[in-house]
Amino acid sequence: MIPSSGSINVLSTTTLGTTALAGNLTVQFSNATTTPNFRNARELIVTGGAAAAGAIAATLAGLVTSPFLFIKGITGIPTGARIIAKESPKTYAVSFVSWSGGVLRTTITAVAPDVLLPVACVVGQKVTISGSGVPAFNGTWLVTGASNSTSRIDLAIVTDPGIADLTPYSGLAKPGIVDSLPDGTGSKGFGYYTINMDVTAVSTGTTGTTPCWTPFVLPASTTHVVPTAGTATLTFADLILDGVGIVTIPCLDIICFKNLFASSCIIANGAAATDVSKLVFCTVNPNGRN
Repeated sequence: MIPSSGSINVLSTTTLGTTALAGNLTVQFSNATTTPNFRNARELIVTGGAAAAGAIAATLAGLVTSPFLFIKGITGIPTGARIIAKESPKTYAVSFVSWSGGVLRTTITAVAPDVLLPVACVVGQKVTISGSGVPAFNGTWLVTGASNSTSRIDLAIVTDPGIADLTPYSGLAKPGIVDSLPDGTGSKGFGYYTINMDVTAVSTGTTGTTPCWTPFVLPASTTHVVPTAGTATLTFADLILDGVGIVTIPCLDIICFKNLFASSCIIANGAAATDVSKLVFCTVNPNGRN
């Protein structure tokens, strides 16, 4: 309860929607409990997307430019799963084999369970190297060349290290995404991502119909909200919370949930009458009007 001397400050109000990025998204993921090569079940790999006339698919470009995207419409990815990083959640052991003509050839080391990369890297993809026996190689580099595979990554490194054979040196590679192709063609958005919930099934490539949904980010300073259902007479309605999934919350009352504090991400459930259709964002001061 708010004391009679307290106050509620209304910050703003919004009508929630279910806005999806255009196009389709083809992804690969796996459950760590069933496939040894995938130790971390939050690794999502974008391998393709719908495109028109050779241009980058709108969805793939949106992956690069839009933060906090929810993944929806792909079997095996739980409702409430959201992209939280544009790189793999894990690293892969590599050996530095050789350098020639501005290219450092690296080989994925056969150490179980990560014997191979799940998907080969593509030109322009970012890969971060750490723990190298050659400190100059630690950093983020771009993939180059046409010889990349699930057991090899060629990186564009201009400086000759002066060592012909780098086999004794090892390191860790964390693959990321291709995030810059100004000509509008190619593989922008392809690569490795981290989501915030474990996948529930194995996939070697599946395409969703509405794969990426733009969330609403709660305004700064929000401490409480007043929700309204799609049908105004409903006492309870559904909302999708970041990392949780579909939850049912009380409507027409001021509520305070940790998931609905400032800067948290939410999306509408999209189920018409049973959905939360509107939120009023508030701050509460129990001690006065300041």
